[in-house]
Amino acid sequence: MSNKSCCLFILPISIMAIFSINACNAIEKIPVSLADGLTLPELLSSNVELSNVDELSKLIKEPWYSEIVVKNNSGHKLSLSSCEDYFIGSSLETRTVKQYEMNAYLELKVMCEASKLMLSAKLSKLSYLPIPILKESSPDFWPKQLSFITSSAESKRSNQNPELKYWSDVTPITSFKKNSESSFTYYHIGGYQEVGIIGRGDLNNDEIEDLIVVIRDHVSNGSYFNMRLLVLSVDNQQRWSLISEY
Repeated sequence: MSNKSCCLFILPISIMAIFSINACNAIEKIPVSLADGLTLPELLSSNVELSNVDELSKLIKEPWYSEIVVKNNSGHKLSLSSCEDYFIGSSLETRTVKQYEMNAYLELKVMCEASKLMLSAKLSKLSYLPIPILKESSPDFWPKQLSFITSSAESKRSNQNPELKYWSDVTPITSFKKNSESSFTYYHIGGYQEVGIIGRGDLNNDEIEDLIVVIRDHVSNGSYFNMRLLVLSVDNQQRWSLISEY
């Protein structure tokens, strides 16, 4: 075969290889995805359907099902009626004027923060998230920051203790209940914790898929209630770590 003929055959094969590589790279991108744990659509004054992550930017401007009056440490009062209001006027010290509205405010606050996080999430190239993500043994592998702690002093002691590594090291789990693939309830002596998956995406720019979860902490006999939003990462050896907490 002549050199000219060889070139005619080699050139198309080279082009096909380039197209094939580009196609693989496109397929490898993992889209940002939402789960049932994001309840913001249910907390709005009107029924809003959410079909993709980008639509969250609209929900942030939508009015809540109820207006909530809050105050800061200086006593200044402010009415909040949307996530947009919350982002503009709230701070870490913000509390509701009516004490009985605090739990409702926590739910709205956390879901606003979760929506903001999901909007900032990027496509991933790799994912080490297990299937299923939530299971009975999750407390034995997830970081200790997920444990049930009711005071900052207790949290400080736990974080400073190197022998306490995992969630179950701090809060031994006695039983669990599977609510759905994206929601589990873990019971312990004195209370229980509801864990829900908000969504998935790259939150720390390492191109590896991260997990956003919400935790609702309850005591069995009492009025204590807290909500937390956490971003978790897992590596190729199934070692979980905390990226951030809200």
